[in-house]
Amino acid sequence: MMEENPLPSTTFFHLKQEKKEKIDAVLLEEFFSKHISQVKVSAIVEKSHISRGAFYKYFQNLEDAYDYAITNYSNQIHSAIFTFINRNKNDFFKGIEEYLAWCSQWSPEDDHWKMIHLCTQSNAWTKRDAIPDDSPMIR
Repeated sequence: MMEENPLPSTTFFHLKQEKKEKIDAVLLEEFFSKHISQVKVSAIVEKSHISRGAFYKYFQNLEDAYDYAITNYSNQIHSAIFTFINRNKNDFFKGIEEYLAWCSQWSPEDDHWKMIHLCTQSNAWTKRDAIPDDSPMIR
């Protein structure tokens, strides 16, 4: 599943910000509330108020939309972490401490909480591959 640089088509990035944000919100809700195998393109297009053809103009398939969403959410999470680190004059540990304190205030209905939950679920693309016994990395 997870491509090296999962991206929607350039058409997606040329959408009005409001429409793009609506699609992003629907992707978050759908992928958060269901396993990808249970997510339907028809539900995404209905809730996003786009046509099925538009969905496939933006994304190659459902997995492409999922990969884009995970990458997008990961980037947002990392950006928030770096904001806290930078606020603390690059004191990494103080920044992380404040970020985690901020996270502890969310409820499961908050989008940032959903993003973290979704990005930390066990998925095949997050699993490490076994290193062969003869690999120079373990010598």
